[in-house]
Amino acid sequence: MPPSSAIANSPDQSGDVSLTSLPSQPLHQERSALSLAHFDLPSIRKPPRFNGDRTKFREWWSRVTTYLEYYGDGFPSSDQYKINWLGSYLQGIAQSWHLVRDTQMKREGVLDTWAAYSTEFQEVFKDKAEEQRNAVKAYKKAVRASKIAAESSKNAAHECEKFKRMMELEWQGDTELYLSELRELNDSMHWSGVVLREHVFGSIPNMMIEWVCMRNWPLPESDDEFLNAVSDVGQSYENLLAVRASIAESEHSEPDQPKVKEPERQRLRSSNPVSRTKESRKSDGVEISTPAEDASQGIDPSANVDCWRCGRESRDNHKTSTSYARKDAYGRELPPSLKRRRDVEEEEHERDFYRRWKRSTPP
Repeated sequence: MPPSSAIANSPDQSGDVSLTSLPSQPLHQERSALSLAHFDLPSIRKPPRFNGDRTKFREWWSRVTTYLEYYGDGFPSSDQYKINWLGSYLQGIAQSWHLVRDTQMKREGVLDTWAAYSTEFQEVFKDKAEEQRNAVKAYKKAVRASKIAAESSKNAAHECEKFKRMMELEWQGDTELYLSELRELNDSMHWSGVVLREHVFGSIPNMMIEWVCMRNWPLPESDDEFLNAVSDVGQSYENLLAVRASIAESEHSEPDQPKVKEPERQRLRSSNPVSRTKESRKSDGVEISTPAEDASQGIDPSANVDCWRCGRESRDNHKTSTSYARKDAYGRELPPSLKRRRDVEEEEHERDFYRRWKRSTPP
């Protein structure tokens, strides 16, 4: 027996549809129901294989989630089935990551879940460059919104002044003072998440940014935890600057004392009598003379030479201040030149600074 709708809409003998037989519901709803009954919806294609290319991850993951949403009812309720299904669409480094995680879970005796697996999978293979671009866009959008809100508020002058202070805020050497002012101004801006992080990273030194990321990666999701991490790093950075300042002060107070280890100093004294200190030469009753005088003895100042230390001619712009000669034109030993002494001092200064910095920096 044909459906009632077909009887109601069947034409009469004259070929016209009877007005009394029209359905009570609108005609477009009738047609929609018929089209859904007689035509299948387009099927969702399976996602292609993913090889770990982060630039293609967002589009690929969108296809995965769409497929799971469309055919989710046909999947078994087991999370392991979903994980294995996704693993069958992986290759290259993505497949290697999947196998390593599966082995680790089995070794630890932990039953993996789809929520934990998919979260870590996205964290590993999402495009970091795209994430950074999105963070910058979100920050610029928040800045524009805050500026508009400040200009349109009832107390526009006061709010605009706060906005200006927030945009000009920079770390000036006192981390706690910087964070205190940041929190005070942010009460009006209401920035959080990536917006707040972008603003902080744009107003502190690069070394502090590197330390925050190295010590707290992945970065905390909580704004308070993130600012606490900045505070800890800021204290370490201030200690580093204090060590640098003390080293620079000691260098200025003793400019003529090269930083040479004592055993090395003794070896140089015994092997090169000319380079002995003034005190040792005084005790031997030897007349004290400067290195320039030692180097220029026996060299005629009126001669057409550029280097008074070794007598070398000026065909290649050889100068006294840059001479590394160990002997003069007559074969006599020369003390180290000014430039060579400075190079030795700088190398030893860098090594000494690194040792002090390592001792002052917490592990």
